[in-house]
Amino acid sequence: MSLGTLSWRLKAGLVVALLLILVRFVLTPLYEKQDATIQRVQVLQQAVAKKKNLIGNEEKIDALLEETQSSLEDVLKYYYQDFSDTQALQLTLQKEIEELASSQGIKIGRKDWLYPSEGEIVQVPIKIMCESEPQKIMGFLSAVENAERFFSVDRLRITSQGNSSAIRAEIDVSGYGIPKE
Repeated sequence: MSLGTLSWRLKAGLVVALLLILVRFVLTPLYEKQDATIQRVQVLQQAVAKKKNLIGNEEKIDALLEETQSSLEDVLKYYYQDFSDTQALQLTLQKEIEELASSQGIKIGRKDWLYPSEGEIVQVPIKIMCESEPQKIMGFLSAVENAERFFSVDRLRITSQGNSSAIRAEIDVSGYGIPKE
């Protein structure tokens, strides 16, 4: 049997059957493969976008880290650093306080070391007693509060005697330090 002897209906049926087979086994897998490829490309594009975003965030984080380190260095200059002995730190504090007092014309009569605190930031207090005119005492307190390092006036006790122009001041001053690790 040859194709020439087949009826036109049978020929049309064979053509339709061949088209269905072509669509089912050739075109459908081809389109499914293209859809899968498109989906993979979209997933990869999303991954690339996330990584670019992370790179941008990493640069921001690095900039913030540099800014934070700079700020930390600015703050650390107000503290004593890299010491291992709190008594040496108290002696250094005592010398600096004596220099501030002498710059204001005040003679310190007595000095006592108080108990230092322990921890990540060490507080080393000293008690000083002096006698002078009120303006000089105020100048000294101002110098302590505005010193190059961070000092605090923890306690201030002022007494005067009768008609005397001088006053006695008992001042607890603390310095702060960050010990060696």
